[in-house]
Amino acid sequence: MKLIGKVKYIGPSEFLWLTDGKVYDCYEVFELTLLRIVDDELIGDPYFDTYSEDYLPGYLYSATAPRSGRNVKTGRWEVVEDKSGLIQQAITGNKTADN
Repeated sequence: MKLIGKVKYIGPSEFLWLTDGKVYDCYEVFELTLLRIVDDELIGDPYFDTYSEDYLPGYLYSATAPRSGRNVKTGRWEVVEDKSGLIQQAITGNKTADN
């Protein structure tokens, strides 16, 4: 498990999914379209620290239009910390640094 950054969710809240204004850990950018986020369901998991190094925690959320649970309305992410620059690229839809 390697933390690659942190993002803040802005949008509709839903219990055990995403909460408006909350900062979440991001562990993966998948194909520059999805972010692997440890959401409200996994925060506080007593076994979280016991998972192997190869385990990727969390769920995949859209990088450009995240949706919390069954909400029809989508939200957005704000980058809080981005160690590689990939989170920002995914959120803005940039496929390469040259775009």
